[in-house]
Amino acid sequence: MVDRDTLHRHLEPMKKRLLVTLLAALLLVGSQQNAYCATGCSLNNPEEDLEFFFKGFSHFTVRYTTFANQNPEGYKALRTALGGELDPVYETRDVPYTLYTVFRNQETLGYAFGANQRGTYSNLQIIAGLDGSGNLRKVYLQKIRSPQAKAFRDSAFLDQLAQIPLDRFPDLLACVEKGPCADTRLPKDPTDGNERDDYVALIRGMAKLHHLRTLLLNPGEYPRDTVGRARLEHSSLLWLPEQEYRPLAQPEKVAVLDVISPQNVDERVALVQTLDDSRIYPLSLLTLHPVIEDVVGGVPIAVTWSSVSETLSVLRRGGLEGPNFSHTSNLLFGLQVVLDRTKLQEWDTLQGIPMDA
Repeated sequence: MVDRDTLHRHLEPMKKRLLVTLLAALLLVGSQQNAYCATGCSLNNPEEDLEFFFKGFSHFTVRYTTFANQNPEGYKALRTALGGELDPVYETRDVPYTLYTVFRNQETLGYAFGANQRGTYSNLQIIAGLDGSGNLRKVYLQKIRSPQAKAFRDSAFLDQLAQIPLDRFPDLLACVEKGPCADTRLPKDPTDGNERDDYVALIRGMAKLHHLRTLLLNPGEYPRDTVGRARLEHSSLLWLPEQEYRPLAQPEKVAVLDVISPQNVDERVALVQTLDDSRIYPLSLLTLHPVIEDVVGGVPIAVTWSSVSETLSVLRRGGLEGPNFSHTSNLLFGLQVVLDRTKLQEWDTLQGIPMDA
């Protein structure tokens, strides 16, 4: 049995962004862990960096996905689409790619994802920001080492790139690779040919982002027929400020009229009812405390709330020996999962079973 204070000491640091990367790495094993450390292209500081793409967002999720577990045939298609052999470091089938899904309350503002692309002096880290309909809106060069780095990072140049639909870049790459490209949709090399190889590498990276979107990441889609590691890779991490990881134990009972009154007529509530008892929980309370432990009709329950999907689940608690639940920052198919702190085992709240069952 793990006591509450010990568990809290383990869960509290999850609020720090450094552990977001660490927890994601734990989803991968063996060589995949090393691959993540070497090649995963994630935002350095997503809590701040995502403001560049989406002003005023309320929360976001992070998912790490590989071709090896999701779409091995898609990896072959990527190699064909990019015209030959892939990079042995940055483009292996085990490389995890990061998808950020960004929200303002229940509105999906859009998506951000990136890729490493080998350049002349080092790898380029290119991040694309898409709106909720999947249209390219912004391009961010997180990393580039070049004597002309300032020219490549010029906002006017990157804004011109972002005005091109992402699915046009494969054709533009073919044009650029043949020599000077006269296609007027493509902004000219900002270095006037002095760093042409990095210019071509940047266009290749944009083309690769299109292929990653269609062959692997599929923003906004939640397939539910996956199993094993493929299913586990759909477990996302949630960043939502001010959530409490400790369950709220048996909140004070108040009269219904105190919850729903002319003063707070817009307050949304969740109703949990048995044959001879019922409870009402304001959603504002569940947002701050996504797990509430209570006893309704003599039955010990855990009421769990997923702010991302606005989904309520009720799980039966087991006392000292059975399952007792706490909130986590992980999501599965868009629903927050909970932790059975008795066995330190994550549960799928949709099916009401352990995730590894």
